[in-house]
Amino acid sequence: MTRPIGTLIALMLALCSVEASACDVDLDGGTAIVSEEDSQCFVQATEYWWDVAEGHDGHHYYTIATDAASEETYGEWLFTVSAPGEYLVEVHIPDTEANAEGAVYQIEHAGGLTEIPIDQAAQKGWQALGSFTFDGSDGQALHLGDNTGEPESDGKRLAYDAARFTFQSAGDDDDASDDDDASDDDTGNGDDDDWLDHLEPPPADDGCKCSHTRGPIAPAASLFGALLIALWARRRAS
Repeated sequence: MTRPIGTLIALMLALCSVEASACDVDLDGGTAIVSEEDSQCFVQATEYWWDVAEGHDGHHYYTIATDAASEETYGEWLFTVSAPGEYLVEVHIPDTEANAEGAVYQIEHAGGLTEIPIDQAAQKGWQALGSFTFDGSDGQALHLGDNTGEPESDGKRLAYDAARFTFQSAGDDDDASDDDDASDDDTGNGDDDDWLDHLEPPPADDGCKCSHTRGPIAPAASLFGALLIALWARRRAS
């Protein structure tokens, strides 16, 4: 049975609407919190996620830490920037189901990529990663991968909870972090990585998570145009 052209157009417009959805947490010169439950602002990769009813706002996720050479499961906290400047970046570490000792948070900011280690087994509550300049350039985000250096057989829980960004100043610096703000004296600078090239949207909220592939808007629009041309040609031929 042939679908009416109106129905097909409605389906394509709905697809384009889904593809165009974006994170609405904005660094606007105040304090912004990115929740791990915000499906548009927290990105999850792979299906290895578990829910815990404890943490900031009574919830967090965890995955199992590994000593693999590269990450498999990762989480990313996304945001937009309408007021560029220096922001204090903090992450919330829950009290339970969070005992990975080698967590390394990666912050992509105006000055480059910085890595900050956090011992989730010992450091709880809000932990400062440092102050960084964000200007809204593409790729700026907070990232945490599962390859902490701890054997998967140890079953260490790597927790993903809320992240908080608090405006400090409008400063001109593109430099990395302020060591006085960091929660750990052993802060370090990482090299550029390719983790920002494979962002995946989070799965549906149904306990253990499954990954999906993010589809760009352009292919959907191209498909829509091709469909209209085919329908027009078919009507001309009939």
